[in-house]
This record gives sequence, C-alpha cells and structure tokens, in this order.
Amino acid sequence: MDRSYLEEREKFVKETASLIEQGSLDKARKSAIRRCSRYPGDVDAWLVRAACAVRADEFEEALSILKNLEKLIPGWPLISECIGDVCRNSGRNDEALKAYRKALGPDENLRRRVEDKAADMVGEQNGRYSPYEHTLALVEAYRRAGSSDRAVEVLKSLLRDDPTNRKIAGLLREIEKREAERTRLIVEELSRWLSVLEGERRGDG
Repeated sequence: MDRSYLEEREKFVKETASLIEQGSLDKARKSAIRRCSRYPGDVDAWLVRAACAVRADEFEEALSILKNLEKLIPGWPLISECIGDVCRNSGRNDEALKAYRKALGPDENLRRRVEDKAADMVGEQNGRYSPYEHTLALVEAYRRAGSSDRAVEVLKSLLRDDPTNRKIAGLLREIEKREAERTRLIVEELSRWLSVLEGERRGDG
C-alpha cells in the first residue's frame, strides 16, 4: 500500500479521534465525509462518521452508517459487533442480540467479548435492572425511546413535589450517571474498533 496513503490515514485517525474527544463533532464529521468522498471504501472514515453520530445520540444515523458499511464489507464480524453495541445502547435488545450472533466466529477474543455482552443484556432483561415502580417504568420507556432528557425532566419534576424522596433522587442520579457512562463507553468502544482495524491492517491480528 502507498506509504503516503498510510501516513495520511494515520493523521486522519489521530485528528478525528482528538476532535471527537473534544466534542468537535461537526469538524470530525466533515473530515470523515471528505475522506469518504476521496476513498469511498475507507473503513476508518465510515467508523468516524458512526462515532460522531453515536456521540451526538443520533443512533438511527449511526446504525444507517454501519449498515451501509456492512454492505461494502459483508461478513466482517467487527461491523456486526459495532451494530450490536449501538442497538444495545439505544434499547434495541432484540436487534442487538441478532447482530451479536452474526459477530460470532473463529476469533476467540471477539467471541468471548460478544458472548459477555449478550450475557449482560440477557441479565438486564431478566430483571437485574428492572423497573420497580410506575415512575421508573415511564422513565425507562423514555430512555428506550432515546429521550433520556425527558426521563430526567420527569424525575426532577417529581423531586420538586417530593424533595425528600430518596428513591426518585437515587434513580435520577443513576440515570444521569448511566447516560454519561454509556456515552463514554461507546466512544471508547469506537476508538477500540479503530485500533483493532489498525492492528488488522498491520497484520498484528
């Protein structure tokens, strides 16, 4: 492969990763779109676009990008894992499990990682984090619809009426913390995708 291309690619990955971490999503997205125009099959550019969409809580856009990438590179388990991650974190558990099943293959590390994610998801569905009252059910409905801000509004409204309610206050803290952690984990996961891709291209994997 042309050395100038590899150097340009490394610069692109570093710069866009930094922009995403800083929250400069528009700049990172535009950079990735320009690269896609020059190199339509460039996986890095597609993944950066997906990362920007996830960071902006645009899960539909992220899934669309990843599914288009899947058409370009059919049968690549890493893409299926990425789709599963986005589905899982946007509350689409059935789709997430389906994508994780597609990601299972001979790679032992990938298989263990995907199996762990699927097991955690099944545990959540079986009640480890199940709603325990009507308010939590409403909040979970908002969260699964991608409206965490509305869920937080509901809880804050309840706390204004009942400021000593520890259960609601604890739930509010939990959701705010979970949303922040979810975004952080997704961004880290996307960075790992790029690292895995880099290793595969160098022949490390």
